[in-house]
Amino acid sequence: MNNDRAVQFAPFDSLRGYYTMVQTQQRQTEPRRRLSEEEEAKINALLLKVKKGDMLRVSYYNIDRYETRVGVCHSIDLTNRTLTVLDTLIPTDDIIYAEIE
Repeated sequence: MNNDRAVQFAPFDSLRGYYTMVQTQQRQTEPRRRLSEEEEAKINALLLKVKKGDMLRVSYYNIDRYETRVGVCHSIDLTNRTLTVLDTLIPTDDIIYAEIE
């Protein structure tokens, strides 16, 4: 009987998803920058050297801003042009900076 009474005081989210939407809109967006041919060549050359287990620092464009991941390379797939650092799958076309640490 006491459990039934407690339910009536549980929080009620009448605007389901509203707070998530507001947080998404408050997120700062950055314009995507275009790499020069030289910068692309450097990144591509580095990606050819990367092996599973290497420690990497990778900066990449994610949806609407740049992010950096530092961690162990779990996989690299040059055919599908993806790189996995920690548990983050990164399209290699979105990478603007990479280094093996």
